[in-house]
Amino acid sequence: MAEKIKILQMTSDLDFGGAETMIVDIVENIDKEKFEVVVCCINKKGSLGEDLAKKGYKLYEARKEIKKQSYYSLAKRIKEIIKLEQPDIVHSHCDSALIDIGPIYTLNRSLPPLIHTFHFGNYPHIAKKYIYLQMLFTKFVTQLVAVGTNQKQRIVETMKLNPNRIHTLLNGVSNNEFIDDQENINRIKDELNIARDELVIGCVAVLTDQKGIDDFIKACGLLKDNYPKTKWVVVGSGPLLDDLKTLAGELNLSDFVIFAGWRSDVKNILPIFDIYVIPSLWEAMSISLLEAMAAKRAIVATEVGENSKVIAHNQSGLIVQPGNLGEIVTSIEALLKDEEKRSAFAENAYDDYINKYSVQCMVDNYSDLYSKVYDQQ
Repeated sequence: MAEKIKILQMTSDLDFGGAETMIVDIVENIDKEKFEVVVCCINKKGSLGEDLAKKGYKLYEARKEIKKQSYYSLAKRIKEIIKLEQPDIVHSHCDSALIDIGPIYTLNRSLPPLIHTFHFGNYPHIAKKYIYLQMLFTKFVTQLVAVGTNQKQRIVETMKLNPNRIHTLLNGVSNNEFIDDQENINRIKDELNIARDELVIGCVAVLTDQKGIDDFIKACGLLKDNYPKTKWVVVGSGPLLDDLKTLAGELNLSDFVIFAGWRSDVKNILPIFDIYVIPSLWEAMSISLLEAMAAKRAIVATEVGENSKVIAHNQSGLIVQPGNLGEIVTSIEALLKDEEKRSAFAENAYDDYINKYSVQCMVDNYSDLYSKVYDQQ
């Protein structure tokens, strides 16, 4: 048997989020006959990282493994991990990981090839110092990866990079875990105190400004009187949780909006949603959108990142302008009053998911990239 290609995945943490889910999917689904994967979480494992560790995967927590909390000590520990594991390829994810590992590659030209995937979706709206640092450290990256065509274009323009240096690999998600049977739906509805005959409008997100959840709550306020038999479920946690709860209270929505908190069983939650809303103000390639497609949900999504390329407007979902509350309300209402349209959109979105955005498609693409970079050494 040929020798396995060893990949060291490098990220800030593996807490709840789209990029984190994508990394876990690669680790769990890559061909173990061809590849060996180790993960280095620079700051902490996070909830998804803890799950990986319980399954027997090898993870490091670089910052927790040093006594003196300085960048020099952190860089020294990361270099030690690379030397100890001797990977064939290091694959870093997100801006922070590149900024942490970049100086190590700047000063050590004998390190393994570095692949870096950009996950941020709001270029050029990022602090100039971070743009400068990434422009500097990308010089030492063997292969740059964007998760969408729009994102790639913004990266090229913001960082003045040669577009030929950036390979576009679309994200993918698994649909094996979604439990879409009536018994599960009834159980979750009972748990959340949702009546069996109520329609559910939902979203899953880290509760930050980026995700636009205030528009989701305001939409509920504008539609509740005409659609009293609805519940609006927010799954996730984050720094804006208390502010969003306050907003819901000010709009007298305590009987309509349910804050379900962060949950590890999204596979159980998504099937209760009749309509899935993504009101984000910016994205790169939304994992949440792909999960909704895989779960056969009717979708309303803002025109950010790759959303309008993934969703065909009025065929596999409805696309609205970010921050346009009127469009969000109109689109949700169109689906609330048309069960046939909800069903048709959901089926079309699922077909697109199967053909283009499955986790296996994504893993195969990254596997090909790893093999290509390995062969070029």
